[in-house]
Amino acid sequence: MSMAFDGPAFIRHVAERLVHEFQFSQGAGTPGLIGAAKEHPARVQLARLMPGGVGVGSGIVVDSYGGVSRQQDIVIFEDLCPVFTHNDAPEATYYPVEGVIAVGEVKSGLGQTELNDSIAKSASVKGLRRYVDSNEVGYSFRQYCSGTSFAGAPEEKYDQDDKSLDQVYSFVLCQRFTLSSQTMLKHVAEGARAAGVAMMPNLVASLESGTLYAFNSASHAVARSMKEGDGAISIEDSMAGFAHLLAMLRLYVMSGRTVDRKHYERYFRKIGAPGPPSVSISGHVSFSQ
Repeated sequence: MSMAFDGPAFIRHVAERLVHEFQFSQGAGTPGLIGAAKEHPARVQLARLMPGGVGVGSGIVVDSYGGVSRQQDIVIFEDLCPVFTHNDAPEATYYPVEGVIAVGEVKSGLGQTELNDSIAKSASVKGLRRYVDSNEVGYSFRQYCSGTSFAGAPEEKYDQDDKSLDQVYSFVLCQRFTLSSQTMLKHVAEGARAAGVAMMPNLVASLESGTLYAFNSASHAVARSMKEGDGAISIEDSMAGFAHLLAMLRLYVMSGRTVDRKHYERYFRKIGAPGPPSVSISGHVSFSQ
């Protein structure tokens, strides 16, 4: 008789396996190769545990106003999202922000320098603008992976500035903290004051040293984003942090919102050019003759 499947135990096993793979990656040679060796298993495991309709890659996030993010170790995107790539090179692969659900950084050890780098990378994505047509009633929105848009009541309108589920989720996944959790919290607070809470990673998860969460002291609860909280807390159960990260990513895939998919067309034509480009006609023939 087969044993019952234990989902939470399986998630813990995945986290433990990532620890071993992170350790194994240290033998890859150069820092660049070590980084790639860490990022690959993380992308593979996340892809397997996400709902259908999404892809997991790496590269650069862009907006239709010309904004460009720094390179992201992990990009989780809806299948509707066009991907512009030069020979599948991560440093030359671009994802329109309208289709990006989450981005993440993968580190071995995380100290102040690595945390500040991750905050800067998070800010480079969260500062991008999804195109919103202010002439549309209710600022139409849709859920990720859906082709159908809705124009809701005023309180339901799409708002990437103030609604966490209308924003790109960002996270840091590392093997361990190289500083104490209390010191890491201090650096998170310094980073939030410098970059702005809206630009911060939503979660900083370590597989060995605990996890740093956004926290709302009024509700005494973990928040989805630093903007929804008024501080941050550390919890030492590392495996719980990885499970929480998976839960948040799945929540954003299933309940997060973006804009009408027609706005992808802004990446395929010059802005302000509604029709075919103006060209010099070199010849003409009439079908009526």
